[in-house]
This record gives sequence, C-alpha cells and structure tokens, in this order.
Amino acid sequence: MKPNHHFPSRYFTALLVCVAMAVLSACATLFPPHIPRVLLVVPQSQIADVEYEKPRAALDAMGAQVSVATVTLDEASGKTLRIKPDLTIDNAKAEDYDAIAVIGGWGTMYQLWDHAGLHALLRDADQQDRIVAAICAGPIALAHAGLLKGRNATSSPDVKKGDQTQRKEMVSHGALYRDDMLVVVDGHFITANGPQSSSEFGDTLVKQLQARIN
Repeated sequence: MKPNHHFPSRYFTALLVCVAMAVLSACATLFPPHIPRVLLVVPQSQIADVEYEKPRAALDAMGAQVSVATVTLDEASGKTLRIKPDLTIDNAKAEDYDAIAVIGGWGTMYQLWDHAGLHALLRDADQQDRIVAAICAGPIALAHAGLLKGRNATSSPDVKKGDQTQRKEMVSHGALYRDDMLVVVDGHFITANGPQSSSEFGDTLVKQLQARIN
C-alpha cells in the first residue's frame, strides 16, 4: 500500500492557525501591552472638582494606571471632591509615568505655582520626553518651572476677576499665550484654559498617550 503524499489542505490551514495562535500567545506573555501610567498632581485643598473628575474618567476609561500626588498624604479636597493621595509630590519620580498632569483650582495658585519639588518633577518629565499637561491654574506651575518659554500654551485668563493675573504670569515667563483654543498642544506639552475645557483636556491627554503606545 502506497503512502498518501497529499496532505489535505484543510489540515494544513488548521495547523497554520494553531501555530499562529501559539505564537501570538507567546508574544503576549513575553511582550504584554503597555499600560499608560499617569500622575495627576492636585493641590491639597480647593481643587477644581470637574478639572480632576473629567480627565480622570477619560483616563480610567482607557485603562490607564492613575496615581494622585499632592503636598502631603493628608486627604485632598475640592468643593465636594475628596481624594486620598497615593504619594507626595516630593516622592514622585518622572520616570515612573508616561504623563504628569497638574490640575487646577484656587489651591493650585497658592500651593503649587512655586512648589520647588513640583518644578523639579516637571523639569525631569520634560527632559525625559514625558507628556507634561496642566489645566486652568496649572499651566502657571509649568511656566514658573521655566518650561513654557517660546511655547504655545493657555491657562485661565481670569476674565471674571478682571486682572488677568494668570495670563500675565504666563506671558511674563515667556509663553506664547493662546486665547483662541480651549486646549493647546505644543510638542509633549498640553495646556487647557479652565473648567469648560475639562472634557477636551482629558480626551486630548488620552489621544496623546494612545499615539505613543501605537
């Protein structure tokens, strides 16, 4: 009896599928998908609730690993918001995150604008080409750290107050101030102008993270 040298094509196809699945499974084990790591920096008190909640929801929806840092490990608060920080700003390291975002609120002006530890953290993030983001009063912390010179950026213009303190701070530290956009992207910097831009800020942060993953 002569051996059959004609291997049925359906068996060959099934074999290829099995091999492909085994290879994909092995690759998934050896090279698991990168989960974005994001640090949200908030003031200890007077956080602008929506400026935290909207971006946080967008990051959670994409499956990012989110940590929160503030001045101390005590509970941070907004109008109704209560957050238990994961670490202090002084203990955060830029290399541990794909993005660092400074959240706004009145507390940001008084507690974070001139926080030396935050300035050092943001400068490290910039040097390591991490995403550096901020909203409302947050971008002034970036400006005071010397990171926005010659860069397109925005912040709260303080129109309601009438003195435009934040806008003046941005310009005096070299930022190319933009008041024609809710969210401004310049390289790996993302800045947004206030509560009304919270959703777009979160979506933009997610898109920038996804672009780096892909």
